[in-house]
Amino acid sequence: MSAARPTVYFHRVCPFAQRAMIMVHEAMHATADPAILNVKEVSLNDMPTWYAGGINRRETLPGLKFPDGTSYPESLLIAKYIDTAYLAPCLLYTSDAADEEDSVDLGGRRIIKKKKKKT
Repeated sequence: MSAARPTVYFHRVCPFAQRAMIMVHEAMHATADPAILNVKEVSLNDMPTWYAGGINRRETLPGLKFPDGTSYPESLLIAKYIDTAYLAPCLLYTSDAADEEDSVDLGGRRIIKKKKKKT
């Protein structure tokens, strides 16, 4: 018997869901397992009531639901989960530059803005 797997809910025209689905496809390719995650498409025009009640109360896509009942309602959270759980090395670049006000992170290159001198 196979272990329970998380389920990703998406719609193909939603750009935020597309971000999550890119990560799902990368994970499937990296692990050579096309069934590491369950994937289900949800209609944007006729959102099921069970989706808002159990996955994302804001009724937005994508959503990720774990077998224990917890869920992630944001595409970035879903992408980070898939990245850390299934992909090594991580595809998403992380650095402290995003947390600092005086620098910008551009795909692994850290650019530090020059501070203005007081006159």
